Amino acid sequence: EDNGVAEVLRIQGVLEKGDMHESGEVVCGLLNKLRDMRLSYKTLEARKIGITVNALKK
Repeated sequence: EDNGVAEVLRIQGVLEKGDMHESGEVVCGLLNKLRDMRLSYKTLEARKIGITVNALKK
């Protein structure tokens, strides 16, 4: 799961940058990758990835 945590942090960094040059396709790809990862709720909660993902809705 340590590799997964590193990947979550990488994805979170890209999403938090909010770089408007990132295409919707790239963002969707990152969200799909997060969806497919096998991480515990505790890990996801500790990284606060939900806050990052919810901010994309705005």
